[in-house]
Order: sequence, then structure tokens, then C-alpha cells
Amino acid sequence: MSALDLVTLSDLARWVEARLDLTIGFVIPEPQGYGVTIIDPSLLHDPEAPAARLCPLLGAADRGFDAVAMVINQWASVADTHRGPGEFAARRRARLVIVSCDGSRASVLRWEHDPLVAFTS
Repeated sequence: MSALDLVTLSDLARWVEARLDLTIGFVIPEPQGYGVTIIDPSLLHDPEAPAARLCPLLGAADRGFDAVAMVINQWASVADTHRGPGEFAARRRARLVIVSCDGSRASVLRWEHDPLVAFTS
């Protein structure tokens, strides 16, 4: 049994996003890839806890990571139902974190200056 069997990818994706928000800030200059090694699955609720290790993927081959995370900044439309005809939805800077393992993936989207995240699987 691997450590990934004890957690869901959505929990891991939320931890990765929150950890990056604490450590590198919001804006990254270019897409980044990280290898994710789970250390203690019971700590995934706390982004300050050493629940996992993030290792930058700098063109390196697979080193036996539990999962892989891709992180990008993009401009995304905010859900808005109060637009008139011909008006476009407002766009804000967003960070997208996608965690993938064995063909499954989970993603988390956070808008800049917003503590809430949107989760998709």
C-alpha cells in the first residue's frame, strides 16, 4: 500500500495549492512542475505541516514520486450571472494546480486576492 492509497487526489491538490500560496506567493513567472512525495497523509489538512514534499521537475526523469503537480497562472473568467447582452465576464488572474497520478487527476483554481478555491476532479 502506498501513501497515495490513504488520501484522495483532491485533498492532495488542495494541500499543494495552499502550500504554494504560503511559500512562493501567488504569481509564478512560468508553468512549473513538481514531483509530490507524501510524508504524512494525516497532516494534509494543514498547509504549514510537512504532509508532503514538493520537488521541482526540471526535466528530470521520474524519481518515484507519489504524484505530479503542474502549476500555472492564467487569466480566467469569474462566474458572473449579471451581464447584459454583449458584455463579457470579468477576468482575473488565477492559479491552477493540477495533481495527477496513474491517469487520475484533481485540480484546484484560486483567484488572486481570494482565499477560496474552486475544486474540480
